[in-house]
This record gives sequence, structure tokens and C-alpha cells, in this order.
Amino acid sequence: MVPGCSECGPARCGHRERGRLDADGEHGSRAAAPGLRRTHHDHAHGRQCGRPRAPGIPRYLGRNIRRDGELRGSPARAAAGGRYRDRRGIRRRARYSLRASGTFSARRDALRRRAVSDQLLALLRRGTPFIDVRAPGEAERGTVPGARNMPILDDAERTRVGTTYKQQGQDAAIRVGHRLVSGAVREERVATWAAFAAQHPDAWIFCWRGGQRSAIAAEWLAAAGHTLPRVPGGFKALRNALGEALSAACRDSRPWIILAGRTGSGKTDFLCGVPHAIDLEGLAAHRGSAFGATATEQPAPVTFENALATAWLKHAGPYLLLEDESRTIGRLALPEDWHLRMQSAPVALLEVDADQRRAHIVREYVELPLRAGVAPEALHARYTAALTRIERRLGGLRRRAVQSALDTAFITGIDTFGAFDTAPHTVWVDLLLRDYYDPMYDHQIENKMRRVVIRGDAATLREYFRSLDSSSFKGAAA
Repeated sequence: MVPGCSECGPARCGHRERGRLDADGEHGSRAAAPGLRRTHHDHAHGRQCGRPRAPGIPRYLGRNIRRDGELRGSPARAAAGGRYRDRRGIRRRARYSLRASGTFSARRDALRRRAVSDQLLALLRRGTPFIDVRAPGEAERGTVPGARNMPILDDAERTRVGTTYKQQGQDAAIRVGHRLVSGAVREERVATWAAFAAQHPDAWIFCWRGGQRSAIAAEWLAAAGHTLPRVPGGFKALRNALGEALSAACRDSRPWIILAGRTGSGKTDFLCGVPHAIDLEGLAAHRGSAFGATATEQPAPVTFENALATAWLKHAGPYLLLEDESRTIGRLALPEDWHLRMQSAPVALLEVDADQRRAHIVREYVELPLRAGVAPEALHARYTAALTRIERRLGGLRRRAVQSALDTAFITGIDTFGAFDTAPHTVWVDLLLRDYYDPMYDHQIENKMRRVVIRGDAATLREYFRSLDSSSFKGAAA
């Protein structure tokens, strides 16, 4: 019979057999912890000799405990466990250590930010209207779709408040702000917000970081009878959420298809007739070529990226159709990840004859702008400047030929009664297609032919996209 220990007895404890008792039958060595009488619980399996775990704390998962009660590994890990021999004590010490270092609070903050980001993306996906109370200069540098800038402080007032804040502190800046926006000025701005809130009762309010400006605006608006929620974190939180969405779009498992074709094929018109498409040129307010500038000024880069991310959030189809674009559209640039994925995506090739292309360009670039009220002189100057930008690639001789045809078209295209004839413009358009755009397209399409999954006229491609779903696409792409 194996002698038992002095406390457990032979029926309850086999510690002597496993070498866990000292010569006196006591549990463990008193030298490890002088003055401490240990019990059989100290040696219970899963306590001193087991693998205590601290749930939810990956840094401490699976760490062994030495027989002297120390955590195995670095001194930092040992400090978390100390000489606690009870598993709950080890967990408690580790938890306290993590709290002291801020790990728990950082994780809690990250989860809170994730929840706020999901909420903001849901608002943008639904097309929620926003009241942007930032200064006009801030809104010009970047905004989000659905936002209308109705500032609580204009640029000059914001500058004055900011200067006061730097020199005298927050309280003084708030007093200056209330003094600047008071009386009739305050009533006018609140009335503007109230009118918008009456039309859009689901609107939200935001400023730069969800601070004083949106709080004061919401308070004044509530006093006027319209209670609207504030965007937590303000525009900065919206921007961060949309930036994450823009990156996530490139990892989307749904296939992307690129619509390619020669200049003047009507790719943008075709794109707008397909439900699962994003019009990059429409978001950028530019047709993408040297002559692609429109009467509408291009948005700020931040505004363009936010609009692109929002368009993707609203995209719920089995595939995404995008027009073939270079990295830059006018003065705006596509996100690098987006452009890289577009460069490897399958291609649908739209084929249109030369006469149709020429007629389409004259209508889009000459007839429609003139009908919209653009002065012929302004349009002439715009295209002359564009021609100058491509002179190096076009060549001096060809450039002069196109310039001569362009000048003639704008001079002879107006009769004595002021009516405008677009027919003379086919000459310079034909020269540009023959000498510049078609050779450039022929060079670029060579590298894309291996990715072409369908080619044909508009009717053929329209039927293809009508019958397309994700499974059939994968089979075709393979």
C-alpha cells in the first residue's frame, strides 16, 4: 500500500507516488515559499501544474506555470502571475495587469469604433441626408453624399474662434462664438436648418469631430422644434468609415467586369443602362480624356473617394461593371487598390463603327454643351487648351492640322442669325480619332485581349449582362 500524505490520506492523494511530497509527507517544498503551509489544493491538477487560461486574453493563453508558482517565459509574463498558485488568482493578476496597461480599454474602444462605423455606413447606404455645420472652406475640401453645407460659423468666424482658442482657451472661444452668432444671425441660420429638417426629418447633423459645433446646432434646432441626431465622431468618423469600405471593396468576392471600347463608343451611356454598374466619370465630373472637362467643376479628391465608397455600399448585384479608365480621371486619381483590381478584371468589349463614334462625339462634346448654354468662345478655348496638352504625343504637324480644323469649325459653324451648325466639327473630330485616339487604343487593347470574355455591339453586350449572374460569370472567366 502506498503511504498517503499527512493531510489527504491514501484514498484521496497519490502525491508521494508521483513525487509531489517531501520527506515529511508535506506538499511541496517549504523553501519555495518560507512560512507558508501548502495544502493538497496547491497541487491539484490544472492549478500549479496545469495550463491556466485567461479567457479573451490571447497574450496569456496556454502559458505553463512552473512548480514554484511562476509563469513560464519572460519576466513580464511572470509578473502577471507572480507566486499565485490558484488559477483564479493568476487570471485576476493578469487581468489587472492588462487593465493597467490599457489593453482592455483599447479593445473596448476598438469595438465601440467598429459599432459606430457600421452605423455610419448603414446611414450612407440608405442615402441619409446630413446637415454639415462646418465652415464652407472645410466642406470644399471634402464632404459626403447627401450632405448640405449650412455652417454654424463661416470661414472668417471660424478663424476668429480658432485664434481665440489657441490664445485664451476653450471657454473664451465658446464665448466669442456665441457673440458672433447671436441675434438675427443665429435666427437666420437656425431657420435654414429648420427648413431642411422639415423636408428631411431623418437627417443627421455633423461637424468636424462631433464636438461643440454640432452639439450647439442640435441644441438650437431642438429649441426650434426639430430634434435631429448627431453623427458620433463627425465628418472624421464618416471619412474613416468610408475609407475602410473603399479598401474592403477591393477584397469583395463578387466579380468585377471592365467595359472597354474605342473613344466615342458610348460606353458611359451603355454603363448607365446596366443596373450593376458604377459610373466613375459621373462621380468625377469628367469624361476621362484630354477633352473630357465639363462645365461642372470636379469635386475634391476626398469627396470623390467618399462618393465612390458610397456607390459601392449601395451596390448589391452579383457583379460590378466599371468603365475602362486610366488611374487619373481629370485631376482626380482612383485609389491604387481599385485601379490594380481593374487592371486584372475580365473585359467586355463594346464595338461601334466609326461613323457612329464620330456622331456621338460631336453630340456629346459640341452640341450638348452649346445647348446647355456654354458660349462657343469658351468651348473653343477649352478645346484649344486640351489640344495643347496632347501636342507632344500628337506631334506638331498633326496638332496644327487639328487646330486649323477646330478654328474653322467654330468660325464657320455660326451663321448670321446666331444658329450653330455642328457639321463642320466632324472634320477635327475625325482627325483626332485617326491620328491620336485610335492608335492609342490599338496599343492598349493588345494587353487586354486575353481578358476579354465578351465582345460585340451594344445589343449583344446588353443581352450578355442581362443573363449574367455570379456562377455563370465564374464559368466564363475560367
